[in-house]
Amino acid sequence: IDDCLLPLEDSPSKRFSPSKRKQYYINKAIRNSDLIPRAKGRKSLQRLENTRYLMTLLERDECGSDEGELAHSATPSIFTEACNNETYVEIWNDFMNRSGEEQERVLLYLEEEARKKHR
Repeated sequence: IDDCLLPLEDSPSKRFSPSKRKQYYINKAIRNSDLIPRAKGRKSLQRLENTRYLMTLLERDECGSDEGELAHSATPSIFTEACNNETYVEIWNDFMNRSGEEQERVLLYLEEEARKKHR
């Protein structure tokens, strides 16, 4: 647990570019996920699939990042903005540290709220 808690001076938010910061938080999420091969239940497999999906988003974002750094007028993706917003990162880390059942409950709640708004 101690190596998960970073002192303020080690925080990547001020020392690195946004892409390096994003990579840091992605790697942190992967470390907290179920990437170690072992017998998995349905919910663990769902978390693994979600993490792999996030990695594909990162790969796609990196492909465009070279062009994006040259053209500063390009707007950052929602994924990039979320990784650079400390509040979102804190919420994401809280979500990732929950059990699969708790994650499922949160997602069901959010889906219900979205349905209520569209009615």
